Amino acid sequence: MAPVGAVILAHRADGAHVRGYNYLVRWTGYNAVIPHGKTGVYFNLSKCGDNLDIHMLSAVEKATRRRVVETGRPILHRAQWLAPLEDDLVLEFLAVTSWGNEKGNPTTLPNLPGIHLHGRPEWWMTTLSGRTGRPTLHPAMALADAIMACVAQDRGINVCPCFGAGWRPSQSELDGFFDQKTISDTHQAMQKIIDSSDKHFTGMKAPEVFASFFDVYSLGNL
Repeated sequence: MAPVGAVILAHRADGAHVRGYNYLVRWTGYNAVIPHGKTGVYFNLSKCGDNLDIHMLSAVEKATRRRVVETGRPILHRAQWLAPLEDDLVLEFLAVTSWGNEKGNPTTLPNLPGIHLHGRPEWWMTTLSGRTGRPTLHPAMALADAIMACVAQDRGINVCPCFGAGWRPSQSELDGFFDQKTISDTHQAMQKIIDSSDKHFTGMKAPEVFASFFDVYSLGNL
């Protein structure tokens, strides 16, 4: 009998094999399931077909054992907030990380093939996706996350383990696709991140950060 779930976890958090691991490996030999790198996560091809991307969020959650959301360029592309892309879209995800767990060790994240994965503190993630955790960010939130992550990285602000900026938005990508509402929505999303931080972005105002980041002198230039 073939595996049932679309995404299957073969390793526990401590690296030990789960029950049925040898059975899963056997089905790998039949090309019925394929591993997602060395993460211990397998895709069931009878459920996923050729489109693994739609099951990637579940795979990343299983690989990290953490709360995860999708972010980045693909979201803005689907919402038509970007110019047509000349290169391949890279899936981007954020996972909650912290400086210490019950043993006092900072969170680490696995290297996952074919995607970009970055850490965000709990307060940042809750600001982006709400307490219930929307799996895919609103375009304004995804853009705000990208901008504020770049600002933090450029200023040497490290808010959590595995923190990093993925896609760096450019004016040329957004030019002609933004209007006053999308700009206002992005400002509001950025300000929510700024206000949620108790020390990292003190005194920052979203419109000023936005204008400085894109090197524009007025909203009409974008």
